[in-house]
Amino acid sequence: MDLTDIEKIVADYCAGRAEIAACYLYGSYARGEARSDSDVDLAFLLDVSVPRSHYGSLRMDYYSGLSFLTRKEPHVLVINDAGELVLGEVLREGVMVFVRDEEALDAFVARKIPLIAEFSYYSELFRRKLVERYGEVDNG
Repeated sequence: MDLTDIEKIVADYCAGRAEIAACYLYGSYARGEARSDSDVDLAFLLDVSVPRSHYGSLRMDYYSGLSFLTRKEPHVLVINDAGELVLGEVLREGVMVFVRDEEALDAFVARKIPLIAEFSYYSELFRRKLVERYGEVDNG
């Protein structure tokens, strides 16, 4: 299954779920590095009317539905309450596969970009201090 197949399946799925305002595909599929055993990383922006207490059950619904349709393991993220680190990754490398509410998406991104930028600055500062103190780490 290639990127185009995944995008179509996810877009069709999202179109049938009224609470989904937008969806990004990110990770290895978005970077063009997917292998046959790669999971499918999906980030959903939900309508503001959806209570936060429903996010967990919706994540499970999306996981079940999309794992059946794609025959892949989806990693489901609700970006409404995602941290700046992962949200920055989604917005930097993600591929938009579905948008129902462009206005809500634009407002969300406009609110989050300054937070992501601020977090990135302090995260890099922290990383430099760690390198200064302990040296570079070889993760290989």
